[in-house]
Amino acid sequence: MQHARRTGIQCMPQEILLMICTFLPLLDLVSLSQVCRVFWLLLKDEHLWKVLYRTTKIVRPPGPLIANHPADCLRRILISSATVEQNWPPTGKPEFKKISTVPLIDPPEYCHLLAGRWLIAANSSVGYYYDLLDKPKPQPILFYRPHLMAVFFRCVTATNIHGDSLTFLITETQLGKAVRRVNINKVSASEVGPFVEPLMHYDLPQNYPGIADVVIGSRLMILKPKTNY
Repeated sequence: MQHARRTGIQCMPQEILLMICTFLPLLDLVSLSQVCRVFWLLLKDEHLWKVLYRTTKIVRPPGPLIANHPADCLRRILISSATVEQNWPPTGKPEFKKISTVPLIDPPEYCHLLAGRWLIAANSSVGYYYDLLDKPKPQPILFYRPHLMAVFFRCVTATNIHGDSLTFLITETQLGKAVRRVNINKVSASEVGPFVEPLMHYDLPQNYPGIADVVIGSRLMILKPKTNY
């Protein structure tokens, strides 16, 4: 009489064990490695920590994975982040409530909420802002009027290297088919309201397809064209 071959975790292929590791919560995996020699040895595998770093949804340092990070370094980063996340107070589901009704005087093509208080609404000819703290109903106040028609209007916010929050208004203006210009303005806010400070402008070549989007960082602003040209 032959006995069925006994199988256990020690007999599993390493690929299966790695798959199991990716399904376990990170801190549970660390605890498991303290009572199981198989997982203790497995957690010394640098490939496992690289996979976990790429796939685990936890707080982590910004930027891509550095290829030459040793396993111990990735382990410390992941365990530290998972511990912070576990100890962070739980938050409930966000609640949305109506705080104000804004009577927009012109149909806006673009809206931006500045500093959680001022709603900027603009179209190709004019931009207004509405103070959401103004009761009973916010009134439109002139924010920006392009000297030509604005075919692109966008507010972007970034944090500079000193930790200061900066907001910029970028417009692309056009008169007919001959004059096209990019305007970059700084937006500042006070208790009175937001105001625009022109920083620079430059004319666009005739073959430029137009601005599609704006990407901004702490040092660099990129104007993305609609198509390559």
